[in-house]
Amino acid sequence: LLVTHEKMDGDGLGSGIALYLALSKLKKNVDFISLDEVPQALSFLPKTEVLSKEIPIGNDFVITLNCTQAEVDKIKYNKIGNKLNILVSPKRGIFTKEDVEFKRGQSKYDLIISLDAGDINQLGSLYKSNVDLFYSTVLLNIDHHISNDYFGKINLVDPLATSTAEIVLSLLDGLQSSVGKDV
Repeated sequence: LLVTHEKMDGDGLGSGIALYLALSKLKKNVDFISLDEVPQALSFLPKTEVLSKEIPIGNDFVITLNCTQAEVDKIKYNKIGNKLNILVSPKRGIFTKEDVEFKRGQSKYDLIISLDAGDINQLGSLYKSNVDLFYSTVLLNIDHHISNDYFGKINLVDPLATSTAEIVLSLLDGLQSSVGKDV
């Protein structure tokens, strides 16, 4: 998952598009998300259509039933109006409400790459609406600002670089050398 700061600028957008294209070329599943529209002044950039407006998080709702005290015989369901009833018939024993657990399904992301943000709050509502995702997924912070607070699990911060795009280009050059393909 690639993200950049709210009110994106050319550095965040350009870095994200470049990294998106390179990773896609390497057959990686990647999403570049920004809740902002591409600024009119940056509409000349190629491939801005790769930006998505929402994180396609797995919407699975997981119901776990502890079968220590009872053995499952049959599982059925029915829908009555707006309610879904899940019927679990035991072969032996009984199920209690203490045997039931509820949670959301797992995220499809194994890495979040933040581009051109000096601190995690600069990601704005994208971060605030998905705090659990950001804390449960490895975060790579790529930035050039001297004020960066090193909020990632991995931080690739170079205050001497002119831009985040310069750091991404260097990263892609190194990647190209190691995989032996054009990225």
